[in-house]
Amino acid sequence: MARHEVVSDRLHDRGPVVRIRLSPCAAARRAMKRQGQKAAPSIQVDALLDTGSSRSILREGLMEKLGIFPVGMVKMRTALKEQVSSHEFLLDVQLGKIKFGAVFIGAPMPDSDVQALIGRDILAHCKFTYRGKAKKFTLEF
Repeated sequence: MARHEVVSDRLHDRGPVVRIRLSPCAAARRAMKRQGQKAAPSIQVDALLDTGSSRSILREGLMEKLGIFPVGMVKMRTALKEQVSSHEFLLDVQLGKIKFGAVFIGAPMPDSDVQALIGRDILAHCKFTYRGKAKKFTLEF
């Protein structure tokens, strides 16, 4: 089982935040190559592990930095109970030494220092342990 542990003095204030690297999925990179386009470099973002979110979300506008196109459209309800339509994007994700593919929704996010939310769609595939007194949390895939 692959394990990623974070120790943070800001855990109580900021929540469980991880630094992830995002890049276009392999199929998108092949399509870009066939069209003569250079694949965009991967980007690093801070992502909040959000057990209250059913889906993983990437701040709207970051997909353009990756040069990728949506793979679908989804209707979702925001935390304020508003229904919005948003694009879905298939991305390769790297968390430390752990790599996996995931679908992210491009959506507006409140001003904060995180650019993504890792929702239950990804958390369902791992064990998430939050140890507040020790100021650490662990993800095991």
